[in-house]
Amino acid sequence: MRILAAICGFLSAFGVALLCGQAAHDIRLCPDNITIWGAQSTQHFLVLGQQAGLERDVTSSARFSVSPAGIGEVDKSGVFTPKANGPATITAEFQGRIAKAGVRIEAFAKQRSFSFAHDIASIFTKRGCNNADCHGSVKGRGGFKLSMNAQFPRQDYTLSWKAGPSTCSLPTSSPRSRASISMSLKKVCC
Repeated sequence: MRILAAICGFLSAFGVALLCGQAAHDIRLCPDNITIWGAQSTQHFLVLGQQAGLERDVTSSARFSVSPAGIGEVDKSGVFTPKANGPATITAEFQGRIAKAGVRIEAFAKQRSFSFAHDIASIFTKRGCNNADCHGSVKGRGGFKLSMNAQFPRQDYTLSWKAGPSTCSLPTSSPRSRASISMSLKKVCC
C-alpha cells in the first residue's frame, strides 16, 4: 500500500494523474477567451484538471482540436498558432471531460513593428543580463547598467542601443527570426 501511495504521489506531482486511479471531476482551459493580434502571434493554453478541491496541469495528457478547421492548430504542449483571421474555438479533452475556449484572430497578416521592450528587453531577462548578479545590479557590471528585469525599457534602450561602438550579439527568442541581433553597447556583455 505504501508503494502504491508513493507511486501515485510521484505521478500526480508531474501531472500524469490527478489522484491515483480517479478521474477528474472537471477540466478547464486557460485562458478562456482571448484575442490574438498580428503575424507570428501564439498563445499557450493550459488544461487544468479539478478534483477534490485541487487543480493540476494536465495539458500534456490532453487532446486538442480547433474549429473551424484550418483557422489554426494547437500542438501537444498547448501552444495555439493561428493560420487565418476570424473567430475560433479551442477544445481540450481529458479523461472524457471537455473544455472550450474562444479565440478571436485579428490582423493575421500584419507584421508587428519592432519594439525594444518586447524584442530585446525580454532577451536580457531570459538570459539573466538584467538581474542583480549582472547588469541589473546597483552599479551594473563592467560599466554597463540595465534596469532590474527591464522595469524601465526606455532607459535600457538609451543606455544600450545608443551607447557606444562595442557590440553584443544576442540570439533572438522569436520563432520568426533565428538571426542574431547586434546591439551597440559600451562593453560586450554576458
